[in-house]
Amino acid sequence: FGNGFQCFVYFGLVSSFAPVPVERLPELLRTQRMEKAEVDFDEMFRCLGDHLEYVDIGRLKEALMELSEQIEEKYPMSLDTKTGLMMHIACAVNRIAGRGVSIENPHREEIVQKYHGVYRDLRKYVAPVERKFHMIFSDDEMANIISILMQIQE
Repeated sequence: FGNGFQCFVYFGLVSSFAPVPVERLPELLRTQRMEKAEVDFDEMFRCLGDHLEYVDIGRLKEALMELSEQIEEKYPMSLDTKTGLMMHIACAVNRIAGRGVSIENPHREEIVQKYHGVYRDLRKYVAPVERKFHMIFSDDEMANIISILMQIQE
């Protein structure tokens, strides 16, 4: 999936998953906050299911909801971060399971070294997902996940 899919999901997220009137978008983009906004994860996974061709969306949703709960226990995150993380991981599982393709992270070594404890924890947390979908997250993908979780600006 190229940038078109990512943009579709992002704009779909703003319009479909967060109950926010369109006229509030400029304000939200300026403040980057939503008042007690909620994401309908069922709807998010239904939308993703229309685009992820290599994985069963029901199994993926179940696995990622469990994964996000585990991560959140140790690494609390905003709703935006959780949503972005789940979307990224869903697309990564589909991409890796289906085509064996990982997105390269040019800062992989630096991120893994600096956040080694987070890396180690995440390796444990993602292991059930890897087993369930017969795939392995590369260190590049792990660095991408850490970047989202820790909100690293590159």
